[in-house]
Amino acid sequence: MGSPPIGLSNYWCRQLVLPASILKKVDQICSRYFWKGADISAAGARVSWDKICISKSEGGLGLKNTKTWNKACLIILIRKILAGDGSLWVAWLKAYVFKEQDFWHYQAAANLSWSINRILKSRAEALPLLSTGSPQATEIWDLIRCKGQTVIWHKLIWFPSHIPKFSLIAWMALLNKLPTRDRLLKMGINTDSICVNCSTSYETRDHLFSQCTMAVELWNSILKLNGMNTTFLSWDEMVIKACSLWKGRSLLTTILKISWTVVIYTLWQERNQRIFQGRSRTLGCLLKEVKDVVGIRLRGTNINRLDSTNLQLCSVWGIV
Repeated sequence: MGSPPIGLSNYWCRQLVLPASILKKVDQICSRYFWKGADISAAGARVSWDKICISKSEGGLGLKNTKTWNKACLIILIRKILAGDGSLWVAWLKAYVFKEQDFWHYQAAANLSWSINRILKSRAEALPLLSTGSPQATEIWDLIRCKGQTVIWHKLIWFPSHIPKFSLIAWMALLNKLPTRDRLLKMGINTDSICVNCSTSYETRDHLFSQCTMAVELWNSILKLNGMNTTFLSWDEMVIKACSLWKGRSLLTTILKISWTVVIYTLWQERNQRIFQGRSRTLGCLLKEVKDVVGIRLRGTNINRLDSTNLQLCSVWGIV
């Protein structure tokens, strides 16, 4: 089917005033590719497209909502009309539509096209944004986009060395949008409620990633590799502590962030394999997988190996 038309839609948003129905269809196609990898229905998507399109610092993924982006480009088009440059279309508008009349007070004629009327209707919104100077489209988009509440955890999963597929699952876990068994039961889906990773407790997000014996033992094994004391924390306590302590770009901080996202991904993968494939792995296998991912990700990076702590971490994690 090919890739979603994000680049193509961005191009046309910059060139034309697009109808709302077209913008809605483009966002729908993008959502389908995001969740399904193809142009098939994304019914039951776990996170709304509007949520995905807010910034990472607000709990989204920072993708652009096409409707808002087209509006930002429309305001840039108004700036070009005022300047009298930018394209042949702008030159034509200046010469044959607005002529010598003041753009801000121009009275629309009955025979004007839909796109020109749409430009004129945007004047009230454009005026305060353009009066501050000559902002770029991305700056205007950031001013007019829908905003969410800032989250404290975004830097735990979106950091310079993050691995997208692991961070994405961690993101969904932080939003509590993974289809854990407690959530499936609340949706009316008939399923067993017991965690398959330990076979003893009710499966929830908090249990699966912080209270399950497999999760506790796996994370404590990672702490030991880093020369840190083992501990037992609830999901919320873990997130708050990590946000407070895992700061900066030290090798230890980077290893902790990468390994935490890999642990979440690995536990989720193990859970799914046990349910849908009847296959299971030992704790040693899971730990080896985490070590391999961290070692490969940081292999070849610029690390101060004169530091004894860094040298020890490189040895333990197989970073060469």
